Formats: sequence, C-alpha cells, structure tokens
Amino acid sequence: MAKESITFVMLVKDITLKSEKNFIKTITSASRLSKNFIIVDNGSSDKTISIINKLEKKLNLNLQLFEDTRKEFDYLKYVYSKKVSTQYIFVLDDDEILSPELIHEINNKLKKNYDLFNIKWNTYIGDNLIAEDKKPTLFSKRYNILSGSKELHKQYNKEKIKKLKPNQIYNTKHEIQHISYPDLDFLFKKSNLYSKYEAETLFKKNKNITFLSLVLRYLFECFIYIIYSLFFAKGYKHSFGFLFSFHALSYKYKKYFFYWELKKNAKK
Repeated sequence: MAKESITFVMLVKDITLKSEKNFIKTITSASRLSKNFIIVDNGSSDKTISIINKLEKKLNLNLQLFEDTRKEFDYLKYVYSKKVSTQYIFVLDDDEILSPELIHEINNKLKKNYDLFNIKWNTYIGDNLIAEDKKPTLFSKRYNILSGSKELHKQYNKEKIKKLKPNQIYNTKHEIQHISYPDLDFLFKKSNLYSKYEAETLFKKNKNITFLSLVLRYLFECFIYIIYSLFFAKGYKHSFGFLFSFHALSYKYKKYFFYWELKKNAKK
C-alpha cells in the first residue's frame, strides 16, 4: 500500500559536504517504503544531481526533481508538498535513515488511515546517540501540517496539530536515525551556518533587538533547556547530551552576533 500512497518531499544541497554514503543510505531506506520522491535541489555546486540521477535509475524511483535556491527551507518544503498527488506526505531530510522496523511498522498502520504519524527521531553524532525526540514527519495530504513559514525551524503548524484528535495520530515505536553530524567539527560548522541564515531573516525584517529582551530571553531559554534536558529528553540524560542541549542554546544566540555584524556592515 505504501508504494502507492506515500510521496517523500526532500530538500537537498551539496550532499558530499556531509556524507554521500549517508545520503545514499537515506534514499535507499526510504525507497523500501515508497518509490515516489519530490526532491528540491537548493543550489548544489557538487555532484548532488548526478548522484540523485544514478539513484533514480538504480532504485527505479518515481522522481520529480526541481531546482530552487531560495533560503526559506521550511517554506520550500511547504510549497513543493503541494505537488504531492498521493494520500500521504513524508517530509524527509537528506541525513535521515528509516530503520527496517519503522518501515514495517508504517506499512502495517497505513490501513488505519491515521492523519499523522509522530515518528521517533533519534539524533547521532558519529555512532553515538545524543538525543531522542518525536517528529510529525508523515501526514495525510488532506491535513497538511507544514506551516509555510519563511523562518528557519518553524516547519510545522502547531495549532493545526493540536486540533487533531488522539485517534487521528499514531506514535511510532521505531526510529528514524538522524545522522546529520559525522563529528563535532561538522556540528559546529552547521550550527554557524543556520545561525547566519536566521540572522539574515532578522536583518530583512529589520528587527529591533534590545539588550533587556536578550537578557530575559537568555534566562528563560536557559531554564527551559535545563529542565528539558534533565527530565524530558531521554537522550539528554547523560553528560554529553546535557552539553549538547547547551550547544543548541548557543546556536539560538549566535544569530544575534551575526545580526549585529550585518547591521554594522550595512552602515558602512
């Protein structure tokens, strides 16, 4: 059933900068659930397109390939999700691998016609599990929960999700392996890149950031991250995971340094 009812929506760019091997694993694992893919190339300068074309032939994919260089990543996923013609939309990043157990579980549950699959989503640095979470990455086309936001990491419409009844949602027992960070050096480089993107968004909106708002926001975010990492996030219940939670906090604040730099350069 899944092969006819699910389409993957993916945004990719310069996959060889991360790991060509892991990207191939991502596409290969996903193709075991469905052959339908909408892939948006976000301006690659390496051999990303060539790799995708080879995988299309090797795995016999039903592929729609687009090029769109806009930096509003979550907005692009929403735009191209509108091109899906199947019953379900599965939003997948190029560093997420579906476990065989998850594929089997989804296939068994599709007949129940859930509107949302809240999928177990585990993050790894190298081979080390550092955080566990759940994400609503698989959902029915008639109940598209993508927000269409042009802000980074505002992918889902939380208000729309809240309106769903419990019997419309299925929480998976098995995981997507999020392997975005081969090592710590790549983690820091990637977080700097995202901080710069968020700073550019603030700059376009000409946001006025006061010293008081920064201090209050920092104290609040610190409190939330400590409480979350100690009591709610299973993957954060060890020392490295705890440190990782504070790295996530620093990523949110580095954008203000980059924003300050943009404002300063604009005055020259």
